Amino acid sequence: TTFFQILDKDGGDPVLNVDTTNERVGIGTATPTSHLEIRDNSQVTIPTLTFYDIDTNVADDQVIGEISWFSSDPSGGGVAERISLGALSTPGSFGGNADLVIKMGGTEKFRFSSDGSFRLIDDPDNQPSFFGQQLTADIFNLSSGTDPQVSFRNRDSFPSNGGNCLYLQGGVNSADSYVLKCTTGIGTATPVDRFIINGLGDVGIATILPNEKLQINGRINLTQQSGSTNDGTLWNDSTQEALQTFTSGIEQTLVGVIFTQTADQTIADTVTETTLFGTGVGTLTLPANFWTVGKTIRLEIHGEFADTGNPTADIHVFYGATKLSDSSPIALSGLSATEGWETRVLITCRSVGATGTVETHIDWEYETTTGSSLIERLDVAGTLTTIDTTASGALDVTFIWGTAAAANTITSKIAFVEVLN
Repeated sequence: TTFFQILDKDGGDPVLNVDTTNERVGIGTATPTSHLEIRDNSQVTIPTLTFYDIDTNVADDQVIGEISWFSSDPSGGGVAERISLGALSTPGSFGGNADLVIKMGGTEKFRFSSDGSFRLIDDPDNQPSFFGQQLTADIFNLSSGTDPQVSFRNRDSFPSNGGNCLYLQGGVNSADSYVLKCTTGIGTATPVDRFIINGLGDVGIATILPNEKLQINGRINLTQQSGSTNDGTLWNDSTQEALQTFTSGIEQTLVGVIFTQTADQTIADTVTETTLFGTGVGTLTLPANFWTVGKTIRLEIHGEFADTGNPTADIHVFYGATKLSDSSPIALSGLSATEGWETRVLITCRSVGATGTVETHIDWEYETTTGSSLIERLDVAGTLTTIDTTASGALDVTFIWGTAAAANTITSKIAFVEVLN
């Protein structure tokens, strides 16, 4: 081995050892194991390699110290990797007084600044894809191009040219609160509050000051799932749609009157089967999977009618195209004038499925003379009918005169459908 050494004045360990055979240099060691090895033999000081720039007027982004790794492979472009220390071009944006920079292939990939900020760069425009900063700015960011895509912040100021960005902000308006903000598009000046969890455990969506465990400033839309009814939307005013919920029991959201008639419906001088329901508000259609065992519905209709002689009347109840009950023709008493009448229909679900069953009863009564008079009541025996409860169906009550005559007329004036449970 060929080498030369520089010894200290006391003849102790070599201060500098140059191994020309193995191309190694040792500082503080006579047996360097790498091309450059610095060793502390005093066990007091720390082995140190210092770059000292005497320039007293450092320009922005000027390199003041650098370590480079070169490759002889032409495809490597010469410098493969480089660590450099330089002044920051824009103090406060991604660093402070000086930056430690790592370059690969001549392109900056990592920068660590004296103010504690850092960034990883993987972008042709030299923009950070991952960076963290002091508490006065972004604490942590994931970015693409010029705009941060995900940012963790603890202050209430944001870039004026951000676009499609998401921010997590802490300590806003309430102790230990966390806010998710995002911009609405490219070039949006100020991000909009989207989601917050405050120190009380309250959650707000599209509001920054929730005072309930869950507070939503806007609509909720629930899309249809397997085994459920149609899509539903909830919002916070009086026009809110009814939303179906289904359980193994009979408790559901759709309870109460679901249809009310608002216009008279008259059937006269005809033997054609005709509905007793006039137009109204609400719905007569029950959604698929509405029925559960024990659920009961009441249909009630009130009005007036007149006849001549002793005609017959026939009342039918339908769920979709399925006839649930048929009174068969009933002989009516002759009336001296127009009298009042009413009918009630009760439907109770006994079983569910494609071959589910419902029990249906009809109760129909009318006055025979004006004023204080006898009331004739016609009870129709209950009927158990098979229906497909997995399909939707419209409710209907129809009436058929046995004889077509101008004097045979019936009018429904008040009608409603009520879900009892």
